[in-house]
Amino acid sequence: MKQILLTLSLFLSLSINAQIQRSFLGLTLGEATKLEVKRTLINKGMSVEEYKGHITTNDLTFGGETWSNVVFKFYKGKLYSIIFGMEVSSSNKPSVKKDILRVISILKEKYPKFLMIDEEENVTFYDLKTVASVSYANVSEGVGVYGLTYSDYATLSHIIQSTKDEF
Repeated sequence: MKQILLTLSLFLSLSINAQIQRSFLGLTLGEATKLEVKRTLINKGMSVEEYKGHITTNDLTFGGETWSNVVFKFYKGKLYSIIFGMEVSSSNKPSVKKDILRVISILKEKYPKFLMIDEEENVTFYDLKTVASVSYANVSEGVGVYGLTYSDYATLSHIIQSTKDEF
């Protein structure tokens, strides 16, 4: 009986601790304020712009990749989503796609039990607190964007529900 309880306890502690990353540059999804994000980026020597209530910066290195555009999104004053974007043109798509497939491979290795959607260039992971996804979108002919997004699930759910309520 002790053996079973010990095994169950070990399994539960591993399950609880194996969560999708929620903090970036010391900023935690669902907790960090716009002012904290702005100060952190400026203190790291990064350019900061505000656009439609979001904070953007360029050329941020994360996960071994340099992301050309990074957007920090807020809801009711709290950081709820970070989008790491990589612009793609017909000339650089093969090398960028290779980089993105590497990122997807790392995420699948790191979060195998949280994988919800698994398509070639589109994957989503979910752990009851955080949603992480990689996706590709065409912007215009010959131009697209790969995005790696981390979002606070509770806030994202609230935003989706309030949008549905408008109909």
